[in-house]
Amino acid sequence: PARTLSLCEEYGVFLDFKLDNLQWQKQEVLANKERKNRKPFAKAAFVNGDGMRRVYENLGCAVFSAAESLSDPSAEEFCNAVNILNAEKIVLLPNNKNAVMAAEQAKKLCDTQEREIIIIPTENSVEGYFALAMDIPDSLDTDRRIAGMQQYKDGLTVVMQTVATKDCAFADGACKKGDCITLLDGKLFHAADDCVSCIVETLEKCEDIEDKDSLALFVGKDMPEEQTERLTREIQCRFPLMEIETVSGGQTLYGYMLGLV
Repeated sequence: PARTLSLCEEYGVFLDFKLDNLQWQKQEVLANKERKNRKPFAKAAFVNGDGMRRVYENLGCAVFSAAESLSDPSAEEFCNAVNILNAEKIVLLPNNKNAVMAAEQAKKLCDTQEREIIIIPTENSVEGYFALAMDIPDSLDTDRRIAGMQQYKDGLTVVMQTVATKDCAFADGACKKGDCITLLDGKLFHAADDCVSCIVETLEKCEDIEDKDSLALFVGKDMPEEQTERLTREIQCRFPLMEIETVSGGQTLYGYMLGLV
């Protein structure tokens, strides 16, 4: 304002004047509004598939997607997600083992005195789903809620089914390009010509399968309904005491994702 004051002095003497920083006032008003509307707790996750998005949203989680549908979320994308949420404590679910480091980097960039970022290092959407299922939404104790979500791996077995993109060998066998393959807890485990047989045989080989009583089956995009029904029947026939929940996940990378507890 120096130039303005100097110009005014050319026309007379100041008896009194008031100088306010309107830009600072605006920022202060916005900051007070943000603090007033701030929630004590929020959850955010990166998922692939419209069905998975709906499942996560129904569990009270804000859902984001990477810029490229099959790419790993970047630290910048995690920061953008955090900045959208106005909460004192924000739980981030990367749902991708390759993105956990980016989430940790975002935590370093976005943690403030008024906002704490908690990373639950979920490696896939199934782990993220069970982490959310462990939450206690009605509890006012946010630390208790976070501690509950961090127990997501207790007794959880994850099976992912996809198609081999090349010939390869693994610990207990080998697969050819185009074979149905399964990953057990992130490691290539079994291969077969038929998708249903591949999954059922994987379950049969799980060491603690008899201790499992609940299965969540997430069905990928464009998977044949008849095949899904046959898979459900085969699992139910082989494990009659298993309670099965089938969810249309719509994920594109894996045909089927299974979580067993």
